[in-house]
Amino acid sequence: MKLAILATAAAILAGTLAPGLAQAQTRAEIRHHRMVERSMRDHHVSPREARRIAERRMHHRMMERRAERRMERRIAERRLERAERRHDRAVRRMHREMRRY
Repeated sequence: MKLAILATAAAILAGTLAPGLAQAQTRAEIRHHRMVERSMRDHHVSPREARRIAERRMHHRMMERRAERRMERRIAERRLERAERRHDRAVRRMHREMRRY
């Protein structure tokens, strides 16, 4: 997992993932980047491989978010259907009770 984080940082700083992000960096980010690069080298991960790992993780994160949104939408739809059924039952009951008068 740590390796994946390092890969993302390396890819971003190499300007492959987000060219805009490579400009504005705090001292901490630069220090982190150096740490990342060293650990990448220690693991014998090529820059290309690092980029691939980072892109794959970004893709995975995107898919996860999409799945979450899909689930939330499904839950919301179910809630709406329940409310509609409850309303219909209430209306029917009201009409039934009104018949007596």
